[in-house]
Amino acid sequence: MPDTDELETIGAFARRAGLTPSALRFYDECGLLVPAVVDPGSGYRRYAGEQLERAVLLRRVREAQLPLSQAPAVLDGERAEALEVLRAHLRRTAQEQDPARRAAIALLQDLAALGSGRGPRTSVLLAGVDLAAAVRQVAPFAAPWPDERDDASRALGCVRVEVAAGEVALVATDRLRMSVRTLAPTEVLGPGAAVCVPADELVEVAAWAWARHEVSVSVAGDGEVVGLAAEDEERSVRVEPVPYPDWRAVLGRVGRSRTRAVLDRRALLDEVSPDDPRPVVLDVLPRPGRVTVTRPGGRPVGLAATCTGAPVVVALDPRLLAAALGAAVGPDVVLELADPQRAVVVRSADAGTATTLVMPLGPVAAEGDEPARAPGGPGTGGGPAPVQGRR
Repeated sequence: MPDTDELETIGAFARRAGLTPSALRFYDECGLLVPAVVDPGSGYRRYAGEQLERAVLLRRVREAQLPLSQAPAVLDGERAEALEVLRAHLRRTAQEQDPARRAAIALLQDLAALGSGRGPRTSVLLAGVDLAAAVRQVAPFAAPWPDERDDASRALGCVRVEVAAGEVALVATDRLRMSVRTLAPTEVLGPGAAVCVPADELVEVAAWAWARHEVSVSVAGDGEVVGLAAEDEERSVRVEPVPYPDWRAVLGRVGRSRTRAVLDRRALLDEVSPDDPRPVVLDVLPRPGRVTVTRPGGRPVGLAATCTGAPVVVALDPRLLAAALGAAVGPDVVLELADPQRAVVVRSADAGTATTLVMPLGPVAAEGDEPARAPGGPGTGGGPAPVQGRR
């Protein structure tokens, strides 16, 4: 038993290791960096000085975006094994890095020009790269801009941008899936705001915002325009005055997850194959720590995972799952499941504020049958339930 007088709090240890306390908690849950002592009453974690070297190595592993399932080979494996894992990862990332960066840069371009100034204005200051990444995640989940002009269709073609309680939330849904990203601005001025911005216009501002260190996002008092300003440059994008689905109520109906799996995002994406229309069936087995991916009539493929909770089987539309995995951040993805008929929460392991809901196809059918989409919404399976719009 280590001498508790020589142990460090999670905050002090995190600063020395160059990590965040939330990252240390996550690595504890995954078994990669277990605290020297956990107080049984308060749950407070404390770390020993000799754990610092491992923490720094783990930080460097994650900076290299090595999948979590391969991290033990570098942390605890033989030197030859660690070198081979890193060389293979380097070969893979060399092939992916340029397309990934091009896709990210292509995602943001045009929010802009300060409005007329009538009424109170709300402004927030964000890192340009953070705003770009948030739009990269949520914009693909908006519905295509409609030919018809009814309010409900126009709303689904928008990204909802809300400023409240010191946070900025970006939301998009086409009623079969929903993506939410929250950001912490460095500055908030004004009473708050909530507007609907056409997703295609928001995407066009991507390259501009990505290249700026900080971007000021401003919603004018008249609510007709959203402006971006940075380094003596300005951009603007129109606002659609349409009621938006109550996305917080949708999240509330998902229910508390009883199963969680953390696994290699790219490995799972490789098995999804969105061009193949057959449903994807995920069988999450906490013991021995595996997610099995099966298509009707196909061969099961087992993927290593860090799992907690109860076993669960869920059937998903491959196009929806592939979109959620493609929008996630980092090498690992977290799947949170309540039961086979509730929405699956897909979020990034290193960015918990990046959240996507994927609606299941309903109860998993017998071998050879197609899962039938269950009626109802995110809380019950099938497509999202109709929710009342609001301004």
